[in-house]
Order: sequence, then C-alpha cells, then structure tokens
Amino acid sequence: MKQLLALIALSLPTVALADWPLAVTLGLESHTGGDRWDSIERSGEPSRDIDLGDGLYFSGGVAAQLPEWPINGRLTLHSRLGVKTVLGEGDDGRYSKLAYPLELGLRYTNDCALFSTLGCGFFIEAGAVYPFSAHYRMAGSQERDDDFETQPGYSLRAGWFVFYLGYWHQRYQLNNEDYDASSLNVGIEVPVAVKGNWGFGRE
Repeated sequence: MKQLLALIALSLPTVALADWPLAVTLGLESHTGGDRWDSIERSGEPSRDIDLGDGLYFSGGVAAQLPEWPINGRLTLHSRLGVKTVLGEGDDGRYSKLAYPLELGLRYTNDCALFSTLGCGFFIEAGAVYPFSAHYRMAGSQERDDDFETQPGYSLRAGWFVFYLGYWHQRYQLNNEDYDASSLNVGIEVPVAVKGNWGFGRE
C-alpha cells in the first residue's frame, strides 16, 4: 500500500506532459492530538506534554487540475511531501519528534472564473497519508530513542480559499503495542501557478 501511494504521489509531476493545469503548493499546518508520549519538565515553567499527533507540518507539493466533470465544481489531485516536527529542550535535555509524511488527496472546490490563483471559496478534500521515519528522540540524562512502525492513514480537509481545518487518522506501533497518532489541524496552503496560469480555481 505505501509503495503504491508513493508511486502515485511522486509521479504527479508527469502530468505536466498532459494538457492539465498544474500548480506547486507550499503549506504549513499546526497539529495536536493523539496519545500522550512524554512530559517535559522545564525549570520555572509549566511542563510540556508531547502527544504523538502533535507537531508543525511543513509541506511542498504538486496539484493537478483534472479534466472537466459533469458537475458544478472542479476536482484536483494533490500530492504532498513534508516534515512534521516537535523540537525543544527541557531539564533532561533536548528532544525531537519527527516524521516525513507523504500525502495523496482528491479535492472538490467551487467552479468559478474569479480568484483563479487563490481558489474559489469552499473546498473539501479526502486522501491517504503515510508518515516515513517516525521517531522520538531525547538526548541528555533521560536518553530515549523510539523508532515507530507506521501504516497508511487518511486525511480530511475543509476550508475557504487557502485556509482550512483538517483531521489525520494515524496509528503508530512500538514493541508490538499500538498507539493513536491522530490529530486535528489548522493550516494554510498557497498555490504557485506553473502551467495554465492556475492555482486552485478555474482560469
């Protein structure tokens, strides 16, 4: 499953050879949720709880506008690759939680002639997400080195122009134990027109 997801997502740039409008996307999301994994003590400050779904997600991707459909709207195929991270330092040393998610999603958006580089109002998106190399590190007196096994999950988004709310359903495994790494998120994703002078909407 993850090999198929990677193949489809990474092959999206080849649609530039077809007569489909294409855009590069840059995104930033803030995630929270999942099972509690660690609690970081900090002198003179409240402790910080680290949940498995937490993190800032920086992504870059490609969006391809699909051919006309007999519906009042537009479908686009989105591929993203990024890094999801939590970094900091506590009394026991520096810590980091990292993963490299690969996403493939299908988005429905309003069809219109305005705001072609910003989208056309409300949109919804559903897709698959697979986080590569998910791990948690603590360097210092309480050294930890947790490398998680992961599996494909799903992602949902609903938003207005470039802003949206989302949800990732994700599970991690460590030492044959299963953990919830799902998260709610708020994000922004900006399209950069590459082919067809198009962003998320219609020319």
